[in-house]
Amino acid sequence: MLNVTQDFQRLRRRLSTFVAGLAVLIGLHAFARVALAQTPGSGDTAHFTYDTGTPLDVKQVSVKVQDGVTVQDITYTGANGDTVPAFLRSL
Repeated sequence: MLNVTQDFQRLRRRLSTFVAGLAVLIGLHAFARVALAQTPGSGDTAHFTYDTGTPLDVKQVSVKVQDGVTVQDITYTGANGDTVPAFLRSL
């Protein structure tokens, strides 16, 4: 009976070591994917190219003053023609 108990304990330790190693590998794989996803590529600058002569067509939706801070709710026309909501805060 003692032999079976020792075998079970050995098996349990090996299984625990295997599971811990597997968890580390999965964590490293996930970390590598995130790190690689954030690596800038040559085409990333295309997101920031736009015609600086095009008017933004800024529209003020509302203005609120709270605790000495002015918050303006505005919209403007994005580079692709979409309406972009934004907030401007000033003291």
